[in-house]
Amino acid sequence: MYKIQKTQFGPYEQYEIKTADEEERVSIIPAFGGLMNDWQVSTKSGRLALLKNYKDHRELEKMIDVNFQGPKLIPYPNRIENGHYSFEGQEYQLDQSKIGEPNSIHGFLYRLPMQVKEQLCEADHGTLSLSHTYKGGVRGYPFTFELELTYRLHATDGFSILTRIKNTGDGLMPFGDGWHPYFSYGNGISALELEFHAHGKLETNDLGIPIGKSERYDHFDKLSPIGSAQLDDCFVLKDNQIFLKYPEENLTLAFWQEMGEGKYNYLQVYTPEDRQSIAIEPMTCEPNAFNSGEGLIKVPSGASIELRHGIRIMRN
Repeated sequence: MYKIQKTQFGPYEQYEIKTADEEERVSIIPAFGGLMNDWQVSTKSGRLALLKNYKDHRELEKMIDVNFQGPKLIPYPNRIENGHYSFEGQEYQLDQSKIGEPNSIHGFLYRLPMQVKEQLCEADHGTLSLSHTYKGGVRGYPFTFELELTYRLHATDGFSILTRIKNTGDGLMPFGDGWHPYFSYGNGISALELEFHAHGKLETNDLGIPIGKSERYDHFDKLSPIGSAQLDDCFVLKDNQIFLKYPEENLTLAFWQEMGEGKYNYLQVYTPEDRQSIAIEPMTCEPNAFNSGEGLIKVPSGASIELRHGIRIMRN
């Protein structure tokens, strides 16, 4: 039987979904938008922490606005140029949310508390559902919604996140979704191997805003060492087959994300300067979609949408 255990992360509650033998576990912090702060698995060399995480609550409070490790990116992933956009004939101005640049980035859910709605433990899986009712209090986003996130750890299907959002306002609501996990490795990421298949890489200006062009990209069409590759790019995907292999651990992460209209057709990949982690981020839209419209989801009043993505662990 899977287990869900409530622990403390400083003053914040943390929920751990664990396998029956506790060989695998994921940790969620509801107070920061349901941030996923840890994922540990057992390997041939011992316990492996798959995610770069916050070591304590002080680091979380200080750094969440800097590196955005682990949260869902709601109601927009990536950047909005200068925090400004127009929608349905109205102009909106969001607050700057990244130190050192004028753009707004990664939405605001990561700063909002979520409530535990349901916990379910079965022989082959455990699920934790969180909810939040947004009443339009953030400057520049007056659109109201009800949100539910369901985190699931399954014996064969692996880890997944189901996002349900309902527009509770009177008109159309602009929306985009993403997730921002950093996958780490103690020996650095150079020897890890990456594979994904893209129609192209979006060309951007110096502040990460697409300029309406894309270029062919096939460097990781086959499983290849990350090596010295430096990435902070958005790709338009051909399919939902994405792999990250840990050769020394005989372990591969197989990513999947629902694709099609209004789904996760984009992938952002980022390699921080310290080379200790790589962010692999499913996104429903490209950066600055609130202005370009590329991938932007327009949710009608009273309507709900569901989005799914996840990761399976393959033992080589």
